[in-house]
Amino acid sequence: MKGLIKAEFYKQKINGLFDMYLIIMLFAGIGISVSSVLGDEASNDWFWYYNNFISNSMVINIIIAAIASFYYVRDFNDKSIQHVLMSGYRRKDAVSAKFIVFNTETIAAFLIYLSSSIITVFAMKGTKLYHNYNISIYGYIFVSIIFKLLFITALNCIYMCFCYLVRNVFAYSLAIFALWASFLGTLYKMNFVKNNIILRTILKLTVNVQDQVMFADRIGSGMYKITGSEAALFICVMLATAVIFYKLCLQIWHSYEL
Repeated sequence: MKGLIKAEFYKQKINGLFDMYLIIMLFAGIGISVSSVLGDEASNDWFWYYNNFISNSMVINIIIAAIASFYYVRDFNDKSIQHVLMSGYRRKDAVSAKFIVFNTETIAAFLIYLSSSIITVFAMKGTKLYHNYNISIYGYIFVSIIFKLLFITALNCIYMCFCYLVRNVFAYSLAIFALWASFLGTLYKMNFVKNNIILRTILKLTVNVQDQVMFADRIGSGMYKITGSEAALFICVMLATAVIFYKLCLQIWHSYEL
């Protein structure tokens, strides 16, 4: 499978998808940070903006969904997936290679987005902290980035499953799905959900709600310390989601008539 992964990376280099991905995320980071700083009348420091950028899931999710739909469906449109299978690779190898390659590219693109955002804030606001957050700032950043990458990996498994299920131009509606799913975190906080234990439990076990609780809600509360129970639930939801949808992808592939 190593050769298949190398070939997949080479193909993305040739067609320019990876470069386009990095450029889009670079400018997304700069644009979001400039608009955030210019539109903010409060005295917020770079750490507050960091949490704002890492929790800004809607824009990032839509970008990832748009790139994912192009990436996963293209092989069916140009018939290259048939060539992979005719070369002697198993269907599981093909799915695993694309999963590894796209997640690697997405993680790199997200880190470019986050880095460009923070560097822009440093240039506009400086590196001084205005508040005492009562936590290890760098320890929190390290943990939060790991958790965010877990979320992105789980999200990519959902996107991959969606694309392989439809396999055609309808996959480009994935961006609309990503937009809708981003509102689950807001829905979770509504009173009719809070008063319904079944809805509350179901929504709490979704990746988007966990992303909202882990990152976005901390800005409003100002409580940045991550407890063990929060971390355990977040990790379990992300890993379970990734495994379930990855297994679904394998089942979908094995049912194909190629």
